[in-house]
Amino acid sequence: MTRSNVTRRRFLSGGAAALGAVLLAACAAPAPTAVPSKPAAPPKPAEAAKPAEAPKAAAPSKAAPQINLNWITPAAVGLERDFYTSFMKDYETRNANIKIQVSFEAWNDYFVKLPTVLASGSIPDSIHLHGSIAQDYGLRGAVKNLFDYMKRDNIDKNLYFEPLIQQMADYKTGTKLWALPKDSAAYAFYINKEMFEKAGIPFPKRDWSFTEFREVAKKLTKDKNGRSSGETGFDEKSIVQWGIAWSDPLPSGDAWQMTAWGVAGPWYNENYTKPYFDNPDHVQFLQAIADMRNKDRSIPTAGDAMGQGDPWRNGLVAMTIAHHAHVFFYNAEKKTFKFDVTNAPGGKLGQFQGVACSGFTVPAKAPNADEGWNFVKFLCGEEKQCEIVSAKRWGSAVKPCEKNLMPADNNPPSFKEILIDPLMGEAKVKTQGILYPPFLSDMKQVWQTEYDPVFNGGSITAADASKKAQPQIQALLDKAAKM
Repeated sequence: MTRSNVTRRRFLSGGAAALGAVLLAACAAPAPTAVPSKPAAPPKPAEAAKPAEAPKAAAPSKAAPQINLNWITPAAVGLERDFYTSFMKDYETRNANIKIQVSFEAWNDYFVKLPTVLASGSIPDSIHLHGSIAQDYGLRGAVKNLFDYMKRDNIDKNLYFEPLIQQMADYKTGTKLWALPKDSAAYAFYINKEMFEKAGIPFPKRDWSFTEFREVAKKLTKDKNGRSSGETGFDEKSIVQWGIAWSDPLPSGDAWQMTAWGVAGPWYNENYTKPYFDNPDHVQFLQAIADMRNKDRSIPTAGDAMGQGDPWRNGLVAMTIAHHAHVFFYNAEKKTFKFDVTNAPGGKLGQFQGVACSGFTVPAKAPNADEGWNFVKFLCGEEKQCEIVSAKRWGSAVKPCEKNLMPADNNPPSFKEILIDPLMGEAKVKTQGILYPPFLSDMKQVWQTEYDPVFNGGSITAADASKKAQPQIQALLDKAAKM
């Protein structure tokens, strides 16, 4: 439920490392029960009878106690904070005894700050939890099991997209929910139609293969003289257009996972007890991406892209992999080139769409856990989900609201078919949640160490890197299995 769009999915490793140190003492607590009644007061001495009095009017009912609800969440300045601020005011209006105090954080800062906040003496009542860290926080008992609250309040989990619920649920049993999904981010391949037309290349078929995709990317990579990668005289030192933007092909990112699933299969088994990095098909897939960057030159290097902003929206690449928000930013920046979206290329195992999400949840030691849950329920319910999705920036976690994501001008033309229909179960392409195992931050350090030489210059092969990475990833999954 990303990861990909690296600015939105990359988390600083320091936050997750701190999580291991400061949250081991946090124990998951069951949903709070009613407070026991006070012991009966001792009997008073009998008093002399008094004259009967006229009955008095009933005393007014006691007002609900005032509660200061603390909420911490990442939120960008502008549209996102405006939405959340309006939601807070609406909630306070409907619940006169609630006053919400919020701490809006920058995206990356939040993930560093959260472990320290939860280990402090001032634990919030509601927090944001991204799918990529949900297993870590749940495994350590840092957040409530929201299935308990949903059962109590008769909330049907089928209101939400199944891959998102799976992404937020306990990976060992599926019986605990670490956060209620608050959005969705479904991925697709974006196509600059003008670059395709200029190169005389047809728009990709819906069922194109990874092999076909690689050849298309080469043809769309042009030097300053208009020669394509692979053509005689192609000058790789004067490239002015690349086939596709760089995205991390490992499961440290979101973007390539759906293609890897079709070509090689998932990166781990179903219950995250065995990784497949030394699987020949996965090795071959990673080597192909490395060769596209280092040999075909159809993917820009870090040096090529430096200081150029988003390469797709700035017209430097013919394709990119992103979720629906690219359409929002295209419109916000008033871009005018023609574009469309299509399915990820597939392989022998089929074609897939990847989807990721964030959620809201209640810390295990929240001082006002019930009210924290009520606010989470409010934010993630159908009313507010439909409202926020209407801005076209965030996809919905709630099924009935996803239709609100459609662009008003129906551009790109294939938006519904590619970005909405698979998630709704109305396409041949199967939607799966992006895989986020426990200890993902530690795994990212392994992948960076072992695979960077593969993708940045090709000084070693993917097979060599995978031999080193496989046992390290296995050790982390073994560690999680014992917790």
